[in-house]
Amino acid sequence: MSLRISNTNSIQQNLDSRKINKPKAGGSVAASTGISLEKARKSAEAASRNVDPLRFELTNLNEQSVSIQKKISSHQTTLSSLEKFYEEVEALKSASGNAGEVESSLNSLERIIQSSEFEGRSRLKGSSSATSTNSEVEPVIVADPPQIGSYKLSILGKVSADSLQFEIQVADEPNFKKSLITALSPATGIIEGVEVYFEEKAGRQEAELEIKGPENGEFPLPDFSRNLDRLKTLQNDPESLEREAALTLRKVGTTIDGLRRGLDGELSKFQNISNAQENIRAAVSEPRSVSNAFAALEDLNAEISKQSTNLSNLFNSSDTAKSLLE
Repeated sequence: MSLRISNTNSIQQNLDSRKINKPKAGGSVAASTGISLEKARKSAEAASRNVDPLRFELTNLNEQSVSIQKKISSHQTTLSSLEKFYEEVEALKSASGNAGEVESSLNSLERIIQSSEFEGRSRLKGSSSATSTNSEVEPVIVADPPQIGSYKLSILGKVSADSLQFEIQVADEPNFKKSLITALSPATGIIEGVEVYFEEKAGRQEAELEIKGPENGEFPLPDFSRNLDRLKTLQNDPESLEREAALTLRKVGTTIDGLRRGLDGELSKFQNISNAQENIRAAVSEPRSVSNAFAALEDLNAEISKQSTNLSNLFNSSDTAKSLLE
């Protein structure tokens, strides 16, 4: 038997609603999978009419599987470093009155930061995924993907009888404006998937924030070397050191939670793709299983569309994601 792939363009994907439209009659089989559509379309246009389309699907799935395995390895390596970092900050917080133990913990934290790498890239320092023009106002991404964009942030401190309260206003010109009142740093919920850490002091602070997507498929992390520098400056002030350590624990803890959710999502996608690969391999060797293979691809798409993360995360190539919007 032979199956033919037509040269029609790939169907539109609705990324915002996370739904995958069904292909029209005669459309590309590759378009029905929702995976590496640009590569599948180019392969289909160059192929002869008698080439089995399932072989193209298997190749595309293999590429996706390798990419996801790389993400999983990155997430697991980073998670291990973060957990060690968290434990050492806890030890530092408990030892804030003991100069010798404080010095030892600070040295251990520095070694963890320096040794945390994946494929030659440092993971706990120097991140550019979330930046601020004010060194005392730090955005931290705690969910992937965050609400990407450029924001103008104003923090207005108010001293009440009981505590220092802050009204935080954020605007993304020209339409998005939001404000909240909090008594503690960080402020959460003002930008989706982002925590804002700031120095607790009366008065007004201004900052321009830039929130970007993940780089190299890795979960976006804050620059923990900045926290280490602040802890070092406070090592002779036990009360301030304990307070700064508690804030650092909050930052590391929420980052770990976000990274674990990202890892769970990648593991789920890897399992779904593996199941589809098994069905396709069976179909290639046994023609009677072709219907089972296509059913597996449809199930894979249905599962992907239910993922809580944005569908655009499935595409490592910006060109591929861009082609879906054209």
